[in-house]
Order: sequence, then C-alpha cells, then structure tokens
Amino acid sequence: MEDTTLKKDHVQKPIWELDFFRKAEENWYWIVLFAFSVFILQGIVNILYMGSWLDEGKYLMKGFWYVTGQVHPYSIEDSTGYVPLFFYELGWWQKFFGIGHYSGRIFSFIIGLINLVTLFIVAREIFQNRFLAAISVMFLASNPIAVKYFCTATPYAIVSLISLLTFYVLLKQNEFNWILSAALAGLGYFLLFFTRSNMVIGIVLFIIFQWSYAKKLKMRRVLVSVGFITILTVWILSIFPVKLSYVAMDFPFLTPLLMKMGILVDPYKLVTENTISALKSSFGLSYLYQSAGALFSAYVIPYFPIVLLSLIGLYAAFKEKLLYKPIGFICIYFLLMSAGHFLGSQSYCIDCILPYSNYFLVFGALASAYAVFYLFREPVSSVKKYFNGLKYGLILIFCIVSFLFYYKSLTYLISNPRNSYVSNVNNLAKQIQMNIPENEKILVIGGSRPYAAQAVFLANRKLELSSINQYHSYYRLKDGLSPDVQQKTIEQLEAMTNWTDLMMNNWIENKYNYIIIDNGYHDEGFKVEDFKPLVEKYFIKTTTLTIPNETFDLFMRKDKEESPKLTAPI
Repeated sequence: MEDTTLKKDHVQKPIWELDFFRKAEENWYWIVLFAFSVFILQGIVNILYMGSWLDEGKYLMKGFWYVTGQVHPYSIEDSTGYVPLFFYELGWWQKFFGIGHYSGRIFSFIIGLINLVTLFIVAREIFQNRFLAAISVMFLASNPIAVKYFCTATPYAIVSLISLLTFYVLLKQNEFNWILSAALAGLGYFLLFFTRSNMVIGIVLFIIFQWSYAKKLKMRRVLVSVGFITILTVWILSIFPVKLSYVAMDFPFLTPLLMKMGILVDPYKLVTENTISALKSSFGLSYLYQSAGALFSAYVIPYFPIVLLSLIGLYAAFKEKLLYKPIGFICIYFLLMSAGHFLGSQSYCIDCILPYSNYFLVFGALASAYAVFYLFREPVSSVKKYFNGLKYGLILIFCIVSFLFYYKSLTYLISNPRNSYVSNVNNLAKQIQMNIPENEKILVIGGSRPYAAQAVFLANRKLELSSINQYHSYYRLKDGLSPDVQQKTIEQLEAMTNWTDLMMNNWIENKYNYIIIDNGYHDEGFKVEDFKPLVEKYFIKTTTLTIPNETFDLFMRKDKEESPKLTAPI
C-alpha cells in the first residue's frame, strides 16, 4: 500500500495514520470515475440546452472568419478587444468539424475533460496521495457553474489547462534541465497572456513562485522565462497590426493611470476626451453596495464550498509554515486571482467574477483538497468533539449547496428542451437564409442581445461587426464639439471599430441594403427606437422573423432593384 503521508517537501508534518485515509487511498478510482461521470452528464446537458451570450458568439464568429480570411484581425474592420490565440484555436476546430455552438462547445468540453486528468496529475504530485488528488477532481467536477463555462465556446477551459500545465512545469523545475524548464515556463506565460490577457496577474504570481521554489539558479530561471516570453511577444505583435499592441496593454485601472502619468501614449485620446461610453460606471455609495452584493451573489454563493475551504487551506498553510511551498501557493493563487479579477472588472462588469473564477478555479479545487486533509487529521485538542462537529458540518453544507445548485441548474436547462437556445438561433438562421441573398452584408440593430448576430453567422451571411456587441462598442459624442474635432473623433472611433449615432445614421442612409431590428432589446445605453424613423425613411419592412418569445423586423432598402433571392435553408 502506498504511504499516506504527504511529501515532506510540501508538508512538514505527516498525517496521522487514520483508517479513513487508508481505505480512501485504496478506492480513489471510484471518486475519479464518479467525478468524470458527473462532469460528462452535466456537459451533455449544457452543450444541448444552455443559452449563449456575446463572448461565445464573438469567439465562434471571429475565430472562423479569421481562419478563413473573411475578416482581417485587429484591422479597421475588426472590433476585437481580446488577444488572438483562442480565436484561431476555435477557428481551426470549426473549419475541420463544422461551425456553430455545438461544435465549439464540444471543443471546450474535450479540453475540460483534459483539465480533470491534468488536475489529478498535478494534485498527485503535490499531495503524493491519490485520494486527495481524486478529491481535487471532484471539487471541480461537482460545481455546475464550472462545468457550464467549461462547456462554452470560450477560453475558460483552455486557460485553466494552460495554467495547470505551467504550474506542473514549475513543480518539476528542480528535476530536469533548468534552461528547458525555464523556457517551458516562459512558453506557458506567453500562451496564458495571449489567450486571455487578464491572466497577467497569474503570470506575475507564477514568476514569484518560480523564483521562490527553485533550489538553485533562481534569477537565471526567471530571466530565461521572461526572455522567452519577450521574444514570443515581439514575434506575435510583429505579425498582427498595431491595434493588437493596444489591446494587449489595455488593463483596467493600470492603463488609464499610466496614460495620465504620461508613461503610455493613448492612441485614441480624442475618443477618451470627447465621448461617453455606454459602459462608463459611476462610483458612489450605492455602487459600492451593489458591488458588495455582486461579490456575494456571483462569487461567495456559487463557489461557497471552494471559497470556504480555500480560506481554511490558507490558514492551515500559514499555521504549518507552508506559505512558500506549493500548498501555500495554490491557496494564495486562487484567492488573489479572485480578488484581482473582481476589482479589475468593476469598471465594466460588476458581476463578471462569476465566469472569471473559472480561469483559476482549478487552484481552488487543489486548495480545497488540502483543507480536507487538514480538517480530517486527528485533532490533538481539548475541543476535539467541537472540531469534529465543525468538519462534518462543513461536509454537510457542501453537499446541500452542491445539490441545490445541481437541482437549479439541471432542471432549468431541461425544463423545455424544444425551446433550447441553439435550436432557436438555428431556426432564426434558416429564416435569414430564406429572405436575404448570400452576398449581402447585414446591419443588426440590437445592442447586447446575441440572437440575431449569431443567427446571421450561422446563416453564412456577412455582418456589420459592431452588431456583435453593439451596446459595448457604443460611444456618445459630447455636446459642444467643433465640426473638425467631431470628425477627427469619429475617425478614431472607426479605427477602434466602435460607433456613435452619426456613424449609425450613415450606415442606414448609405451602406446597407438589409437591416434586422431586434424588437426585444431595451437598454439605457442607446435605444433601438431612436433609429427606427430613419430606417423607415430609406427601407421597407419585408417580414418579421420569429422564434419563441422573440421577434426581429427585417427591412430592405427601398431603392433596391430586385427582391431577395430565396436560398435553401441550412
């Protein structure tokens, strides 16, 4: 039988020889099998029935368009505000296996399964105990929110996987050639940053751990890793337009501060000075109250067992003087990444910590497994019975919370299978194919709702790219601007691939032959109704596209010489 003590390099005090751990070590594979079954079951339900949102549609559309050459990334036509790697990964996948939500979600689902395998390997390396490794996998697979985002056509699963692989390289850096390990770490940092630039916080933490955990040549390792990521960064920036450099450096709070200090030059200074973004937040007591509520509802409640156990793990690591060891790092990493992503997103998305947590939740799962180890050690204390009550109470709370989330998530998804999001969008795409010729480019007026834009993509029609996330890319010109300043500001907006009212008016008057108006969109940022009079001046309504509970008016330009040619549905 394998020794149940944790590796001394990671933990200084051995575990008490409990029958619980001995029996659990013998049956670890049942936990792993159950965890994989739970993940797969939830994954299938999510792939088939869950809804979609802007980011998923953006990655699906632009990934395919980049690979097929239909859109030139980071050019004047491209409104992408994200770094490029996942677009190409998802784009090539769609090119070989077909476009659409099912295809993209299956890609992430497969990556999610690889995450579970890698998490087990990493946990086994840290704990030297297969039961605790299996518990780590169970913590990830048992969270419905995590499984949901790992089954979307977004980079959550692959960022999580790259993070785990990078951490594994750092764990093993003392066991093989230091130059190779440092170069691999640098590659991991590069892949993390250019898959999701917000992971720069994690990269900094990884570099600190790389330096502290190395037994020799500490600074050389860091310099090789930083040099490697620098070379790769210069390379990728050289093959894309300059706009990528701006996107890569656009960090919340930090970038505006550096621009105010004169350290960075704002290439879109006129937009910053002369417009008001729809996403602009107003800070005050009421906003702070909303922010605190969002932290509780979008982070504490959905991830309650992992958050609580990670805090206990951090306490245990501090008590046992393990903060500078891998066990201390996994606790610190998860909690600091949570804090960094929550604070960094407050200027544009008050509750984005809900999805963002899944970039680094695997480390919370590792920290939680360590907390289980700590709680189940035989307590040497006069309050033993109370301690036992606490640990079993925590297990009961975990089971109750997990059950409630499973029940709510799964019953919601399967409550009306015929009304699934993907089915509805495919239905809408068929109607678009039947009413709009193939060579036409369509303007969708509908803000932040994803239905119409994603349906245009599935119908294999071209799209005004701002229609993908119209609300987020809308800027209102400030009053009192001179004609010259107004024109130069609009030119910068066009370079950013954002838009304002005057640009929308020009599109309606001169640029497009077909317009789809989303009748269900309502937001304070801009109002669809404001543009309807101008649309009706130049266009005629040809039909209303319908899916359950949603309608979209289709307009064709009045002076268009011929009616749309019907095409076969998808």
